[in-house]
Amino acid sequence: MQIRLDQNGIPTIQSENFNDVVYGMGYLHAQDRLWSMHFKRKVFEGKLSELAGSKTLDMDILLRSLKLEKNAQKKFENSSQKIKDILQCYSNGINDYVDSLSILPIEFLLTDEKFHKWEPHHSYALAFII
Repeated sequence: MQIRLDQNGIPTIQSENFNDVVYGMGYLHAQDRLWSMHFKRKVFEGKLSELAGSKTLDMDILLRSLKLEKNAQKKFENSSQKIKDILQCYSNGINDYVDSLSILPIEFLLTDEKFHKWEPHHSYALAFII
């Protein structure tokens, strides 16, 4: 697999293997959007008030009542093996990028947040909220 950036910083992923392309997408998404992914995970977990305080508590209560993460886990478990493999490759790309960092991006430092491993079902949960 090769990832190349053009003169405008637009990436192109080349590989003979589709799962490697998906891995590269996960890696690039984490590189460019790690805080956004973390923030949206807080939303679908119903934990945004951990960052934003009491002003988002009602939203957290609503989102927890929807059980998005539990439903995403069920959706993942009921997916075909091909889809499971794709989501696992994407998650591996995200987590490998995070593991390659010696320090998390500034947003994490300013909020004392930790990035927890991205699980394959998180991609389903993210799709549920967008």
